[in-house]
Amino acid sequence: MVERAEQFAGPKPLTCSFCGKHIGDVLRLVSGPGGVEICNECIDLAAEIVLTECSGEGLVRVPAYYFKHR
Repeated sequence: MVERAEQFAGPKPLTCSFCGKHIGDVLRLVSGPGGVEICNECIDLAAEIVLTECSGEGLVRVPAYYFKHR
């Protein structure tokens, strides 16, 4: 059951579901299904992990914007 105070508190500020940073603390926050949000910093970290751990295993698709910031 939702607490009565929560009903009147207004909408919660958007935060990254992975690192918890507030929308005002990151460059971009991307919304996904089910209310999940991910910030540009977590996207960069995830891309770095994929590139590192999957090197030598064939073609790894990485979004083009990833290389624009490097």
